[in-house]
Formats: sequence, structure tokens, C-alpha cells
Amino acid sequence: DASLPAALPLLGVAAAAAAAASPPASLVRATDPTAFSLGSIAGLNVLGLFVSLVSKTHYHLDLLGTGAFAVAAAPEILPILLGDGGSLPATRAISGAAMGLWGAKLASFLFYRVLRRGHDARLDGTLSTAAGAASFWTVSLLWGVLTCLPHLLGRGEAGEVTSWTIAGSVVYAVGLAVETVADVQKMSFKKNHPGGFCNVGLWSKSQHPNYFGNFMLWCGITIMNVPALAASPWRLGLALLSPLSLLALFSAQAEGSMTNAVDLAAGRFGKDPEYQKYLENVPLIFPKLFGR
Repeated sequence: DASLPAALPLLGVAAAAAAAASPPASLVRATDPTAFSLGSIAGLNVLGLFVSLVSKTHYHLDLLGTGAFAVAAAPEILPILLGDGGSLPATRAISGAAMGLWGAKLASFLFYRVLRRGHDARLDGTLSTAAGAASFWTVSLLWGVLTCLPHLLGRGEAGEVTSWTIAGSVVYAVGLAVETVADVQKMSFKKNHPGGFCNVGLWSKSQHPNYFGNFMLWCGITIMNVPALAASPWRLGLALLSPLSLLALFSAQAEGSMTNAVDLAAGRFGKDPEYQKYLENVPLIFPKLFGR
């Protein structure tokens, strides 16, 4: 992509700042975990806005926006990596590891994808103006804070492994697998069928199985934290904003009210009878488990 060389200096700055947001374990331990996590999410999103304002590149979007979740989980990830995970309550360690693993996995995948594509056509219009960029990164910041509420609100009261931890871990693992398989299936399809719309594998059961997997894995993180969250009704209520806000976000994206993805797809495939049949028969997010 022709814009990549021009974007490399800014990507270097972004990567360096992201690395700086992951300080030594001693500093993480000395900082309130929730303050550290919220500060990391806010700081990386502000950095993302700065890069967007001074550059037209899309390379940093998910590297910073989604990668912020992995940095926010540092109060749990660093002790585990340094062999001191036993100092944390087991459920807190599992919840933090789950959030960090997902954030690192998805940020890496999306960064690799944008390196191949060069940009995300769905966001061309949004990021073309300062107001649009500010709006995008404001939504990204709110998404980051609301989504990780089950972990942030549960970590202070999390205890040892319970049936809730196990059940949540199972739901999380299935969701992570669905999201990952869906992403790989679509990338493989696009490589082998350029210009076609993906309707194979999980994409034959849902128009957005990656959204379903993401929603499911965050439901899993919420479930594993239920004993800690249930200690306070307001804490549990706030934590439920995570799956509810994700469902609202994914529904808006799938219906085309947040980006131009639906219009782009209609422009490319709208005259294809198979595409029209696909839209009529395949659910938007929640998969059809039986039948085509």
C-alpha cells in the first residue's frame, strides 16, 4: 500500500507509546489497578485520536483501540507472566487473563488485516474530518470502558474458583473460538474468492458470527465475575452494561446505522440473487444452528 511508508513514523510513535503504557510490574503493583486500567484505555484512545488527526492512515485503529484491553489487563497479566500469579485471587487472574488474551489476539489479527488491505473503506468517511475522528475515538473510549466493566468492577472482590468461574470460562472459550474461526474463515474466503461475499462455514449460520463470538466471550467474562459483582446490586447493574452495550453496538453496525458497511455491501452484491437470498435467510447476529 502506497500510504504505508508515510505512516511508518506515526506507527512507530504509536507502538512506542503503547509499549510505554505497559510499565514494569513494580509500577503496576504500585498503582491502583482500576485507575491503571482506565488510564490505559483513555490514554491509548487519546493517542489514537492524535494519530488520526495528523494522518489519514488506518493502521493504528485497532492496534490502539483494541490493544488497550490487553494493556488494561496488565495488573493481572504481568504477575502471571512473572510467575507471581498465585498472589492474585484465582477468579481475578482468570478474568484478567481472558480479557488480555482476547485483546492481544484481536488487535494482532486486525492489525495484520489492515496491513494487507491498507485501509478500512467502512471508515473512510468518518475519519476524513476532525469531527468524525473525534466521534470515532470517543465511541472507542466508551466501548473500552463499558466493555471491561465486569472485570474492573469484579476484580476487587474476586475470590477463588467457583462454579460461576468455570461456567463463565466455558462460555468465554466457546465465544473466543467462534470469533477466531469466523475471522479466519472470512479472510481465507476473501483470499480464494476475491470480490465475493462470504457465506461459508459460520458465515452460513450468521451474517456476523464474529460479533456473536465477541458478545458471547464477554458474557463469559461477566458470568465468571458474578459472585463478586452480586455483592452489590449497583455493581452488578453496571457490569451488565457490558453485554448490553455490545449487543446495541453490534446491532447498529450490522444494520448499517453506524458505518456505511451495509451500503458498501449493497453496492457490490445487491444485484446478486444469492446475496439477496442470503440476507433473507441468514440471521444478522445470533446464528441459525439448524438448517442452511
